[in-house]
Amino acid sequence: MKKLFGAAVITSALIFSGCAADGAYTQSNVGQTKSFKRGSVVEAKGVTIGDDYKGAATGAVVGGVAGSAFGKGDGKVAAVAAGALLGALAGNTLNKDAGQELTIRFDNGDTITTVYRVDKDAPFMFRSGDRVIVEMLNAQVVSIRMAN
Repeated sequence: MKKLFGAAVITSALIFSGCAADGAYTQSNVGQTKSFKRGSVVEAKGVTIGDDYKGAATGAVVGGVAGSAFGKGDGKVAAVAAGALLGALAGNTLNKDAGQELTIRFDNGDTITTVYRVDKDAPFMFRSGDRVIVEMLNAQVVSIRMAN
């Protein structure tokens, strides 16, 4: 009983920790380094950001479950396999995004190359020569926006 109560308390704490007020920090924020750097886009190339296999895996599971509703015996096995294969192909295809490979030279002379996802609803493409502000968190690019 004590274990069940302890599990319930931990689960509740995890659920309600997502309800923290804006501007609040968590233990994982301690020691993080955020920086903003200004620079210019040197080169911009359109790229396709492929599936990281999560979409294919999810599609395979859904397709396999759907395929299990058909056939009997060996036919059922074939239907599950076909459903899983088709689901994986569909999941892989649907989970691709448009992006850009950007080479940016910062005002301090440093240069980076990064891949940036392009928003599907409001596609915006950076061009060579654009002035940008790059937000980085622990040396990882978080966002890139046009500089004023």
